[in-house]
Amino acid sequence: MDEESDNSVHSDAPAAEAEAGEEGVMFFDVKHASRNGGADEVPDLAEGEAALKEALPLAEALDEVAMDFVAPLIALFGDGWTRCFYSRNWVCRVAALTHLSASMTHRLAEITSTGTGAGGGGGELASPTALGELLDGAMRAVHEGLGDQNVRVYAEACMSVTAVVPAFCGAVDGRLLVAHLAPLLRQLCARMGDSKEVLRTQTTQAIFRLLNPPVGNIVSPVAIAMLILRHLMPSKENEASPETPGSCPKASAKGAATGWLCRLGALRDLAK
Repeated sequence: MDEESDNSVHSDAPAAEAEAGEEGVMFFDVKHASRNGGADEVPDLAEGEAALKEALPLAEALDEVAMDFVAPLIALFGDGWTRCFYSRNWVCRVAALTHLSASMTHRLAEITSTGTGAGGGGGELASPTALGELLDGAMRAVHEGLGDQNVRVYAEACMSVTAVVPAFCGAVDGRLLVAHLAPLLRQLCARMGDSKEVLRTQTTQAIFRLLNPPVGNIVSPVAIAMLILRHLMPSKENEASPETPGSCPKASAKGAATGWLCRLGALRDLAK
């Protein structure tokens, strides 16, 4: 059921990272994005630490077979956080995402103030390698969270989008940030047509929060509109593919119509 849906390392959630390109998404000048504002409703660090501490006893041990896959996240966020993030218990996954949102600005401040990381050595400038690794790990976690089928975990992932992405504006190379933003926006636009109303609402709110500065200084509302329009157009594959045995044509048609109306409403709001 929803409350015990599986987000273990054996799931297919990481597939969202396959689209790493930026083709088809228009951006403003990302080199001069401001770092002020944009991340609303971010939990404080104490709240994130408390949530993770409370959830940790519920998290299973990591599978030895998957250690290579999870190693980058362990190096960045620790064994306990990674165990929670890949737990079959949705409470643990929510706690991991809450902690990710709460700790991101602190992690960035630590790197930029010490200059530590793969480049090591200290100093006023942060190591580009350390920043890049943190960006890769944080955005990987956000993408996988947005692929979670549990309603509560997905809602927390939507909140983490507006905590994690703005934190990196101005801190990392703009082209690197664009490479992560493009597939993230495509993923959100795809889930805007979900059959569950609460997921559609959370998705739409996350997209519109990303249009606030500083991310709004990078992403054009026109680009969002173009991505939404693509989902309003029926794909050739869907038109050509026959109905699968056991499928319900009426339910599918109703779901498609609901998603279409949700995206149409978002386009109307973008045009205002």
